[in-house]
Amino acid sequence: MKNKSITKLAAGLAGAVLVGGSAQAATFAYNPTDLLLGFRNGGANDFVVDLGPISSWYVYSSLQPNTTYNITAYNGSQLTSVFGTLDNISFSAFADVRTVSNPKFPNNTLFTTAPRLDINVQSDPLNRRSTFAQGTTGGKIDGIANGAITFSGLPDNTGVSTATALEMPSDWTAGGFASYTKGVGAAGNFGGTFPASVENTTPSGFATGGTPIVSDLYSLLPDSGGSQGDYLGSFVFSPDGSTSFHTVPEPGSMSLLGAGFALIGLASYFRRQS
Repeated sequence: MKNKSITKLAAGLAGAVLVGGSAQAATFAYNPTDLLLGFRNGGANDFVVDLGPISSWYVYSSLQPNTTYNITAYNGSQLTSVFGTLDNISFSAFADVRTVSNPKFPNNTLFTTAPRLDINVQSDPLNRRSTFAQGTTGGKIDGIANGAITFSGLPDNTGVSTATALEMPSDWTAGGFASYTKGVGAAGNFGGTFPASVENTTPSGFATGGTPIVSDLYSLLPDSGGSQGDYLGSFVFSPDGSTSFHTVPEPGSMSLLGAGFALIGLASYFRRQS
């Protein structure tokens, strides 16, 4: 199995892989359509990480199939400094598209994780919903992202603070912006706007001999018919606090694209023969 640092991604993701804390607070460098990681444990603080533009998390965009990429936008010691322990930490990854001008994704496209019950078995795929329903969830995601940006610029920002990783109070809200805890809600379903919990949670004893936990990432283009989302890969959270991303062996969308090109080629061939 190949294992690469996430710094091998395209230049668009390069700004999201800086490592380490900073003595001076940094502005959280979120941009629309960036993929975020949120961590919480029911305590005083949350931890939010920016993983860069969602378009970079597709196989054949910046990633290779069936490859493990180590995420370096934060490190395990930062998590430990925020939470004290890695036991009973809940986390999820999420992103949204909130514009009609994005050439890759329709307005109100969502990207969210689903926890695996068995680390060796992919979770049940999440289903797509109408653009209205997904837009409501997108508003919660925007609130978390803008909350991190806003809090990173305040004098109260005295914890872990880099361009890609931010510690902030779990009960923080301001003008519709919110912490990860407030935005994702008590049930991990973005305040009831999403039909399932997007979070995975480490068990007691995780940091002292537990096994990694796995969450699958899905792309959900709006679809009122409720079709299944596309599976992009899986996040693996390890007992040392590190996270990696394992890509799909062969993405279905690319396979379909290849089949489409093949059909076009056959049609052209038969036209030439007639």
